[in-house]
Amino acid sequence: MKVVTDASPLNYLVLINAEHVLPKLFGEVLVPVAVIEELTHVRTPTKVREWASAPPTWLRVMTTAGGLPDEKLGPGESAEKKVPATIFVPPAAATPFRGAGLSAG
Repeated sequence: MKVVTDASPLNYLVLINAEHVLPKLFGEVLVPVAVIEELTHVRTPTKVREWASAPPTWLRVMTTAGGLPDEKLGPGESAEKKVPATIFVPPAAATPFRGAGLSAG
């Protein structure tokens, strides 16, 4: 199964050392280039910037089709809506620990 996400879930999972749950839950995680740009921004925590600069093999960075950005969304969120995937998980729903039987260790 594939999943598309924006920067927020990746950011927080990396900060709590729990990003390893994503491939266990979904196999492959797709992100638009704009998400990597957000995760490597100078104001992003160093740990996250380093992780995003050399992403794991299960994280697939996708280019997206052009179009007008959604004014209510950030660049990563707007771009993620354009990435084709089996399912779309909005940031609020990306809670891998709830009911997954996985721990952060």
